[in-house]
Amino acid sequence: MLRFQIVEDNSVFRLFLSSLIRNIWQDAIIDQADDTVGVAELVGKLNPNIIFTDIDLPSANGLDLTKAIKSAFPDIPVVIISSHDGQEYLAAAKAAGASGYLQKDQVNPQMIASIVSALVAV
Repeated sequence: MLRFQIVEDNSVFRLFLSSLIRNIWQDAIIDQADDTVGVAELVGKLNPNIIFTDIDLPSANGLDLTKAIKSAFPDIPVVIISSHDGQEYLAAAKAAGASGYLQKDQVNPQMIASIVSALVAV
């Protein structure tokens, strides 16, 4: 059974991504947060197989969250999802230790299934 962590302040997109995951993996456990507060600590307790995080969040950003998670849990893949499309964002995501970077308008069932299959033993 796969466990996902979604960190996204846009409730509509968070619900969309959660529904998309649930349609692919019906028995998936999906933990959700709308901000970075407490997420790094929760990762240790929840032990997700993969984390999807927005880059722009209210109290911090997804890059800082990614660095914190990868520092404490280097084996958990973190995929940054953002509305930004510049190469500088992709470079910043890689520098933070992200396993992937997606633009929100690219998110679809095939893309999510491919990313999860490539990063997680399913």
